[in-house]
Amino acid sequence: MVLRSATFQGANGYRTRGGASIVQDGDEYTLRLEDDFVTDNTPALDVRLCNDGNCNGDNRILGSLQSPRGLQDYTMDDGGEGYSHVVIWCSAVSQPFGFGELL
Repeated sequence: MVLRSATFQGANGYRTRGGASIVQDGDEYTLRLEDDFVTDNTPALDVRLCNDGNCNGDNRILGSLQSPRGLQDYTMDDGGEGYSHVVIWCSAVSQPFGFGELL
């Protein structure tokens, strides 16, 4: 069951697009980047849950980006309550490549 979903937009001059969903299957939660996901690539990207598109304040790192495009899943302990955005974050430049508001 899809709990919330987001549509990515690019940030800081970087290209990111496609969809993401937080999915619950029984007691398991997953953040899923959808088939249409694509972002500019660098080895220093990770996937985060944040309270805004710039990851100001508290954030949760779900893991390194598995691929700059396509379907990929990130296991979560819960449904991401308390976070409003999914962010593709570049640790090399300390800024987002893209974000989407979870609705």
